[in-house]
Amino acid sequence: MNYSTLPSLGNDLKDISPDFQPHRASTVVVSRIVKKAKTPQAIKAFADECHKLSDYWYWFVLGTLWVDYTGWSDLQLWKHLFSSNRPNRASSLMKPSELHVFNQLPDVITAARVHRPGEDDWISYTISGDAAKRFASKRQASAIDLYEFKRSDALCLFTRRCESELLVIDRRLAMHVRSIPVIHKAVPA
Repeated sequence: MNYSTLPSLGNDLKDISPDFQPHRASTVVVSRIVKKAKTPQAIKAFADECHKLSDYWYWFVLGTLWVDYTGWSDLQLWKHLFSSNRPNRASSLMKPSELHVFNQLPDVITAARVHRPGEDDWISYTISGDAAKRFASKRQASAIDLYEFKRSDALCLFTRRCESELLVIDRRLAMHVRSIPVIHKAVPA
């Protein structure tokens, strides 16, 4: 499978989890959380109110918040929330198309991580070479680091944002394979 050419799985209205069920109480809670979308406060609001959400809405909103904004928010809180033992995590967290691609990944995955300066903890990796190159350029990174981990250790795959992003909650489960040096083109003066 050529990871860099994954199909666009974007805005298909039929690409909705079979776990979806309307839930009035969840809708009210989600409306409060959404008001804080694209800010670090969204995940805090989610953590404060997630006990009021049905299982589907818990996973759906958590995944949507991750994809929408992970910025400089509390990674330990994300790890805690993604580690919930609520049922139907895979089928509610990922869109059916994402789950389909995730299930087709090899048992051992090689994925990239472009580290921020001083970064000592993370949960996100990409299987897209183009996304890794974009992150390396944006972060002015000196290397793209490659890791291997078992698919069974990965939580999910998000194909949104053109990142082909895998989450592995415990970075110790990912073995560093090698670093690929990045040479940035000089900008003419």
